[in-house]
Amino acid sequence: MNPSIELQKQIKDNAEDVRKFVSDLSNWEEEMKRKESTARAAASKESSLPPVRNSSVKQDLNNSKTANPLGDSRSAKKRISSNDYAAWEKFDVEKACEEIDDPSLKKKSESDKDKIIRENQLRDEANEEKEKGNQFVKKEKWDNAIECYSKAIKCFSQDAIFYCNRALCYLKKKDYRAAETDCTSALTLDGSYVKALHRRGLARKELSQLDEALEDLKRAFDLEPNNTAIARDFNSVKMKVDQIRINTILIQEAQRLETEAEVMMDIGSDKNPDPILPAKKHRIPTTTKKDTSSNSITWPTVENSVVIEPVIIPPHKRSKKPLVRVQVQESANIGATTSSFEAVTSATDTSNKTNSQHATKKNLELKTKCEVKSDAPSVIQSGASSSTPPTSKSPYVTSSLPKEVPPIPKNSVQFLGAWRQMNLNKEMCFQYLKKINGQDFPKIFQDSLDGNILSQILSVLATEFVAANEPVLAYLQGLTQVRRFRTLTLFLSQSDKSNMEVLFKHTQNLEKTPTDVLENLKKEYEL
Repeated sequence: MNPSIELQKQIKDNAEDVRKFVSDLSNWEEEMKRKESTARAAASKESSLPPVRNSSVKQDLNNSKTANPLGDSRSAKKRISSNDYAAWEKFDVEKACEEIDDPSLKKKSESDKDKIIRENQLRDEANEEKEKGNQFVKKEKWDNAIECYSKAIKCFSQDAIFYCNRALCYLKKKDYRAAETDCTSALTLDGSYVKALHRRGLARKELSQLDEALEDLKRAFDLEPNNTAIARDFNSVKMKVDQIRINTILIQEAQRLETEAEVMMDIGSDKNPDPILPAKKHRIPTTTKKDTSSNSITWPTVENSVVIEPVIIPPHKRSKKPLVRVQVQESANIGATTSSFEAVTSATDTSNKTNSQHATKKNLELKTKCEVKSDAPSVIQSGASSSTPPTSKSPYVTSSLPKEVPPIPKNSVQFLGAWRQMNLNKEMCFQYLKKINGQDFPKIFQDSLDGNILSQILSVLATEFVAANEPVLAYLQGLTQVRRFRTLTLFLSQSDKSNMEVLFKHTQNLEKTPTDVLENLKKEYEL
């Protein structure tokens, strides 16, 4: 739209609003004048009525009694005997004169009466506007109803009903911010107004202020527990709040588990370093030359040769284990002769065979999930002679499965390191758990217990401990004391729950565990 046309339209709308406001004001002024003239006419009509029999006598008596209440006091004071000198000494002449001359008491009483009359008139007008607004609400004419309720608030702003009714219209028009403001104004006047609490809760729900909405609806439900509409809205908002909290907890737990997995991968790579470091390989030209100052040797052309370069590992990823002494074999000196080409070729072929053997071994290790450490012997040559391949395989090939049960862990790192080494041997896991007191689980794990380790522990308890007829109650109670245990129970699988049933039956039969203790444990494990 053209800006000039839009500006003209806006000016026209503003002028129309001003005209309506002035028209309403003039109508109100005329109505007030009409009511005032009606009241005066009624008063004059009453004064022009013929007198009732005996009314003049009663009126004279009343006038004599109530015309001037200070007159009695003056007459009483005039009746003081002339001989009563003590009374005359106590008489305050100035005060008596002020009481006679001061007309403020009469004016004040008249102003209070006028104020009360004016307030009653405004309240009546406000109620009339409210009734008009109610009729518009029944016809679903929300704008007209809002206008009527606004007029009622202008006439008398101390009634919470006007604000609450206008808030309903704003809710229907989806103006939730204005509805919340009107409900707050109504609650300022009446803090226990149930409709205002309910409507403000609905407005805050639409404004995504779920915690405040839940608080308002809870207060309304406490005041009217039998109101089905309030109960329905309260349960709906409560379910949304609970769902958001659960989603937040799940996201935080997933992030924590992901972080712990990365840390444990770093720890595992530090604890089990490959004896032969991975090397960067790249092809080089077909000719390789080596020049020395004293003895220059020209190497022959070697096909498919590679250069192995050292890998620089960052300090935080280096192994923390102490260095291990490696046996060294010395080879005999071989002069630089014309047979050097054959020596290099044979060394290359032998190294390729050795590498293929190592690759085959690693594939077998991955298939069987066993970790094998191998240390390759080093060959040192003296002088500038060529090197020969090793003549024997390394005798230092051992399995990562520990020969003995690891000692009692003091923290989660020690426990997880030992557990991952023997997680394929349930008998050794059984012996390892027997050495640990179940009540020490909170101290050992702290924040590092994850769902996989929990499932494995429950599996060992359900199979090995039950088969060996060993007590398990201390372990079950100790796991419940670990931090964030309640969150981990949300991820328990069906097999974990079946293991829990087996453990509960076992501890009830073997350890005679009381029923209330078992019920508490079932609640902790979400069974």
